[in-house]
Amino acid sequence: MSSLFLAQALDIHLSIGEQLVMLGIMMLTSKGAAGVPGGAFVVLASSVSIIGHVPMAALALIVGIDRFLNEGRILTTVLGNAVATIFIAKWEKEFDLERAKAVLDGKDVPPIGADEHQPVPVLPDATPAPAAAG
Repeated sequence: MSSLFLAQALDIHLSIGEQLVMLGIMMLTSKGAAGVPGGAFVVLASSVSIIGHVPMAALALIVGIDRFLNEGRILTTVLGNAVATIFIAKWEKEFDLERAKAVLDGKDVPPIGADEHQPVPVLPDATPAPAAAG
């Protein structure tokens, strides 16, 4: 979207074929950028330089607002992952709605798979044990 905005802002007319090429390259180069803060701007800069329809100097138009756009991208990624997780869990019939409601209500819920008659295992301290004399 940013590359199309830049083209429109600079009054560069792109044919439908050029727009589809830009879309395809952006889709290929953007994989993995959602997990890196600020990664989308780097992908945009590299893709714009590869495609060549929009000059690199045009990136100065959006560099100031990219941080705010990044916050929106992060929110969208987190919400998308949460929705996908719930969807797959319901599809596999592994989603426990009552447990989810209890967790979201802040109630104390034992870990999944913990037997009610067995104590929940506790991780050992990180302090090293004293060395054996010998």
